[in-house]
Amino acid sequence: DWNLISAPSSISSPTLKLEYNRFCEDSINNFVNMQVDIIRSYNSKAYVAINTILDDKSPNYSKISSSFSMSLFDSEPLADSADDENSKESQAFALDMMRCLHHKRFWVANTNRTKAENGNIPTKTFAPNMISGFAMQALAHGADTIINFMWRSPLTTAQMFTQSIIDHSNIPSRKFNEFAELCANAGKFSCIYKTKIISDIAIVYSHDSDIALKMQPQSAGFDYLKQLKMYYSAFARLGANIDVVDECADLSDYKIVVAPSIFVNNTPAVENLYRFVVGGGTLLLTCRSGVKNNNNNCIAQPLPTVFTELTGITVAECSSIGNTQQT
Repeated sequence: DWNLISAPSSISSPTLKLEYNRFCEDSINNFVNMQVDIIRSYNSKAYVAINTILDDKSPNYSKISSSFSMSLFDSEPLADSADDENSKESQAFALDMMRCLHHKRFWVANTNRTKAENGNIPTKTFAPNMISGFAMQALAHGADTIINFMWRSPLTTAQMFTQSIIDHSNIPSRKFNEFAELCANAGKFSCIYKTKIISDIAIVYSHDSDIALKMQPQSAGFDYLKQLKMYYSAFARLGANIDVVDECADLSDYKIVVAPSIFVNNTPAVENLYRFVVGGGTLLLTCRSGVKNNNNNCIAQPLPTVFTELTGITVAECSSIGNTQQT
């Protein structure tokens, strides 16, 4: 009986936690597909999308997005990129990740709303030229439509202190003028609509590894997504185009693939990386790859286990360093 099955707790087995997460995501996917089927039963040509956002509770969009006409990403960039040295790259990382979902049409929403740490704390306003700056960034990373939000700061509700094009003064000001200038210039960018972004480099995102490493971070300060963004930033600063792809995506068109900490391993994903290397590609793996099987249980082999033949190495022993350097 369903009453005999409890949701996992903080002390539950990692195997149960990961499987429960998969069950929840399958439930979301089934529900979303049911909604899409209802819409298309009335209009088979309807464009259907769902807002996506990247945070600690994001589902596996590579599964969910397959039923949609396009990817629609809620972009809520920081008000001032100078506040965070990685914010520009982080925003670009998210844009490229959304663009690579099934390589469909890519729309950006919420691009004029700044991210708030707390709904009760007023968000920062956009620094001068950042309204057009973030719009240009989205276009450069493959977006073909940008939906701006919010137009006017609300006078009530939990979002009343969210910065908008027109603030509580109700008087058009600098932000309005910058937005109007962006709209006036938008027609000049029509030449990019039929272009295609070609990348020689891909960074592999493993959703199962992300979930598992949130449960059991392998050292103090370890953050799976931050790892991916650091490699992304290194390539981006050299002016390279980068795709952020699912672990089972077709890798045949890339010259370099970076797959940081493939912690949880399933056969199709492992075979995909082997196939890429056999085909002449250069693969970069990092620490804590090959640790667990698809059930989130440790593999009883010397690390990197499933990647030993591929790398030609054996890890004799390992230790968690954490935030301090050991000597």
